[in-house]
This record gives sequence, structure tokens and C-alpha cells, in this order.
Amino acid sequence: GIPLEDCRGQGYDNGANMSGKLKGVQAQILKANPFAIYSPCASHTLNLVGVHAAESCQEVATFFGNVNRLYNFFSASPERWAILKKETGCSLHRLSDTRWSARIAAVRIVASHLPSVLVALEGVLDTCNLTSEAKSEANGLNNYFKTFDAIVLLTVWVKVLQCIENRNLILQTGDISLDTQAANIKDLQEEIQAIRNKWDSLLTEASLVAQAMEIPAQFRSEERRKRKRKLMPDERRSEDETECSAEQAFRNNVFFVAIDSIISDLSARFQTTATLCESFAPLLRLGNMSEEQIKATCRALTRTYPKDLTVEFENEMLLLKTVYNATFAHNLSPLQLLNAIYKLQLQSIFGETCIALRIFCTLPVTVAGGERAFSKMKLVKNYLRSTMSQDRLNSLALLSIESQLARKLDFKDLIKDFATKKTR
Repeated sequence: GIPLEDCRGQGYDNGANMSGKLKGVQAQILKANPFAIYSPCASHTLNLVGVHAAESCQEVATFFGNVNRLYNFFSASPERWAILKKETGCSLHRLSDTRWSARIAAVRIVASHLPSVLVALEGVLDTCNLTSEAKSEANGLNNYFKTFDAIVLLTVWVKVLQCIENRNLILQTGDISLDTQAANIKDLQEEIQAIRNKWDSLLTEASLVAQAMEIPAQFRSEERRKRKRKLMPDERRSEDETECSAEQAFRNNVFFVAIDSIISDLSARFQTTATLCESFAPLLRLGNMSEEQIKATCRALTRTYPKDLTVEFENEMLLLKTVYNATFAHNLSPLQLLNAIYKLQLQSIFGETCIALRIFCTLPVTVAGGERAFSKMKLVKNYLRSTMSQDRLNSLALLSIESQLARKLDFKDLIKDFATKKTR
């Protein structure tokens, strides 16, 4: 029963059936209402950035594959799992394409307990009755994680995945707006760029770990025979084909490829967010804009929402810039500014400004909250559905979904109202 013509924003995960530009739900709603601007889920988009980076080159894909194989090997038998718990005192985690936080959990455990994991592998080989296939699996994992390549990748990806996880947790909170999302993505790009510039320190850290584990700090490519293309008599070898060290080859072909994939994907996949923030620039950067810039951006935003904003919006924003420093606190977020206008009862003066602020604050950043709500409703329905009516099910689900607001309710008034209605 919700009128679709009032919709001003829509957001889904990145599935083609939902976010598809031609046949997805996004396209169907835009046909009915062209003002329902699509904003992709930030958490799902960030996950896709990580998934694409994990498949950017063969060495990185092999690394994550072996981390997952390590979990599968130990979890296949209670006896193997008991040996792992005895040696490491912790549990391994499996990888997940959709739940990207599982990757940092899996890689962090292996990186922080690598010597103990290798001891557990050797213990399984010595004490357990394994099939030939299981022995081959254990030997392959043992040989791989004793290489300097694996230690370097563990060192790098722990830092990269931790940066992604920290931003992902912020993006999943329910009270942030698109400007906060854009700022966090920009900071994440800078953090990943800083990691890219610290190759020497990362290599030194990995070398210290390898030295403590008595593993030679030597890349596997150094052990292989270097192949060269045969040259014709009048041909000279180009600079790209000149010999380079194994360290340089690993840095250029593995490390830089994965990190650059993350940086470029962050720019490309979050371009929509940057465009939306640029459209609402007068609400976000009012103090840093000149009058001409305010007029130009206000006119562009009015053309985007002709049913909601008029030429009066431009005048209101110029007035707001004049009285902002004397009336409001500095550096207010869009939601804080909206609440401050209503608190001071200035909505009659800044009516269209409030409309623009409401549109911006309700543009979806993530659908993680909605997915958690569906999960909670499924839990309520599974265990309690048989003993309640539909109204009670809806009420309990709403209380669970809006638990933060429910905790702020005054129970004394609720109990008093309930007692009044139930008295005979």
C-alpha cells in the first residue's frame, strides 16, 4: 500500500535480478518513478571489491584456496580438529564470497598461529590413519605454508583485509548517510595506497617471520628456471623482457596487481556514491562554497527533483549560508542539521531545505540492516508462530527489528495503559 510515486531512493544488494539496469527491480521502479535514484549497497559493493581482488592473479587465488583447504582438511575429522585445538588453542574459519568478514577471520588465525598450524599438520601426518588422498592434501598444505611466498601473502592480506573489515563495520551501521560512506571509502583508498607504498617494510616483516620459523626468505620463482623468448638475429630484447629478481617479479606481478585491483575497483564501484554526494553538495559543503557555486548546484538539484524543489530552494540555501555560523553549530551532518532546524522551529523558513535534507538522509547506504531484520523475523516465526496470531507476530517482529527504539520506551506508561485496558 505504499505509494511508489513518493519514493526518492532505492537500494539493493548487487544481484543482477535486483540491481540490473535493464531488467532488474531497479529498472522496473525507475520506469514507474524516475525520481527513485538507485544507490547500491555499500557493504555488498565493498565485498565485491574484495572478491575481485582475491581473483586478480593466480598466486592470490591459490593463496585463498589453500587457506580454505586448510580449514576443510582439519574440519573433516574430529581427531584432526582435536589436534589443531591442542596445538593452536583456537579454531580455523572457512572463507565466504558473500560474507567477506569471514576472510579476515580465516587469514588472521593462520597468520598469527602459522607455526602451531604447521605443527598440527605434522601431528596429523604422524598420528592419524590417513588415506593416500588425505596424506597428499596434508603434505601439499604443509609444503605451501612453509614457503616464503605464503608468508608474504599472509603478511599483506592481514593488513588489507583488516582495513576493509573496519570500513565494512562502519558502513553497516544504521545511522550513517552517503557523505559518511563517501568519506570512509576515500579514507580506505588512502589506506590501501599507503600499504602499496610500504612494500619494503612488509617484506622485512615477512623476512623476520620466516627467519623465526627457519624458512629461507626466498621466493619460489627463484627456484624455477627462467624462460626467455628466442630472439631473431636482428632483434634486441626489450626492457620488459630483461631479467629481474624474484622479489621484483613477485612485487610487480602479484602484490601490485592485487592492490591496484582494490584501488581501481573502489573508484569504479563507488562512483554512484560520489555522484550523489556531488549533486547534494550545497547541503554537504555549504560553508566552503561561493554564492555562484551554491546557485549552480541548487539549480542542478532542482532539475533532478522538479516535483519537490523549486527556485525557492536556491534562495533558502543562500539565506542558510548567511545565518549558519550564528545559528547552528559547526560541521553538522545533514541529519544533525535537519534536526537542528526542527528544534529551532525554522522549518517554515527552510521548508525546501528540509525536503532536500530528508531526501538525502533517506537515500540507502546499505541493506545490511534490512537483511538482519529478515533474519530476525524468520527466527521469531520459526519458534513462536504456532502459538500466536498474525498481529502478535508482526508486533514482535517490529519490536525486534526496532530494538534500539524499543529500549528507549517508558515502560511505566505502557504498563499503565495495558492495565487500564485490561481492568474489568
